[in-house]
Amino acid sequence: TLLPTIKMSTGDFIIITSVSCEKDGDNVILDPSADSGDKAVFLKNPVERGDGKYVAVEVSYTEAAEIIKENTSDSKKIPLFCVHGFSNEPSSVINSILRRRKNFESSKYFPVFVIWPCSGFFNWSKGTVTGYNKDADVHSQYSGKAFFDFVDKIPDETFPRKSLMMHSMGNHVVFDGACLKGAPKVQFENIFMVAADVPHDGFHKKPVEGYWSRGNKEIWGNKNKKANNFYEMLAKDTNGKPKGKIVVLHNGSDKALAFSSWWMNNERRLGQRG
Repeated sequence: TLLPTIKMSTGDFIIITSVSCEKDGDNVILDPSADSGDKAVFLKNPVERGDGKYVAVEVSYTEAAEIIKENTSDSKKIPLFCVHGFSNEPSSVINSILRRRKNFESSKYFPVFVIWPCSGFFNWSKGTVTGYNKDADVHSQYSGKAFFDFVDKIPDETFPRKSLMMHSMGNHVVFDGACLKGAPKVQFENIFMVAADVPHDGFHKKPVEGYWSRGNKEIWGNKNKKANNFYEMLAKDTNGKPKGKIVVLHNGSDKALAFSSWWMNNERRLGQRG
């Protein structure tokens, strides 16, 4: 199958998050309802403490690399950085990891989960009927910039082999956020775009750029520039040829993306058309 089967061991696990964290002695407190912080960080083994918040240990990229290497030391496993989509609040992502990790078995990929602030569809606590606009216009952009700065500080050879998988609005975080200002200094063997909530013509030679405001153009437009920056993240051999592929998984019957298409400038999404 094109989409990798995600399985992991029951040892230490790592997440990367741009959700704002608070220091608490040797630990950090992750509040899933918090907004974006000013940076992205590596956290080890987050545990829910009973009030909806999580206690975790912040680790440096070298410590995180050692943990990941311990889980990929047989040279058959590859780190797979997984960026979740819209309507997956950070707490639900973390709880899903904690519930399932004991059942995961070893496989080709070792997942490293990338968690960004996400309001969920209904965001009553913050006074809006839907959190979609805020996630698309605010959280994804701050998170994209945070991850851009984050990977720029980590030597690419820290993880010689690695792949990237994004789901839904997670594609928007990377394509329209992290790739807005330039190409992140990272090389992935394969990049999987699952149900991508980005305009369908992002990789076209002449994409539509008819946005009514400067803000919308920056968030959703400048497609050629972003596509070129995105392509630069695909690992190349010594002759400049890609080692792997950008894989787009799409479904023309995806109702969530149909809503997104109607809501956002009536543009069909890549996850619908391919």
